[in-house]
Amino acid sequence: MPTTSTPPSQLIPILSLVIALLAVFIGPLITLKIGSRQIELSRRIASKQIVAPMRQAWINTFREKFAEFTSAAFHYWNVRQVTVGTVQLKDEEQRRLAQLEHEIELLINSTEQDHRELVETIKQIPWRLERGTDELGELNPLMDKATALGQKIFKTEWGRIKNDIEKP
Repeated sequence: MPTTSTPPSQLIPILSLVIALLAVFIGPLITLKIGSRQIELSRRIASKQIVAPMRQAWINTFREKFAEFTSAAFHYWNVRQVTVGTVQLKDEEQRRLAQLEHEIELLINSTEQDHRELVETIKQIPWRLERGTDELGELNPLMDKATALGQKIFKTEWGRIKNDIEKP
């Protein structure tokens, strides 16, 4: 049985047509895939450039409020220890400590245990100060605990910033 084969000169137009069809349909699909990857990469880069500075600003604000709260509490306690007798918190001092306490509470993430524990700890400090005595030695451990929790939160948040920056 003789086989009929198509001469190569007739295959060239058919192969050219197949290649052209593949280029028309597959080319845009490849371009679309590459474009979507580039868009996603651009979105991630933009997100890092926005989120990292915002997180750093939050850390700076939190640190500032926390430092002001603890330094005001230490100052009041030291004044009370130097002065014999009862020294009452002035109304403006009470208001400032309460304001700082609430600002810190609004800055924290209430879903994180360390943050909640810090707020619970700093809420006890003005009450201990107003009580006037520290017979049980409660104030210094509270201040130390608040400072340790603050440092832990700062370190965790700084780690998040570094991770955001270093991730590809």
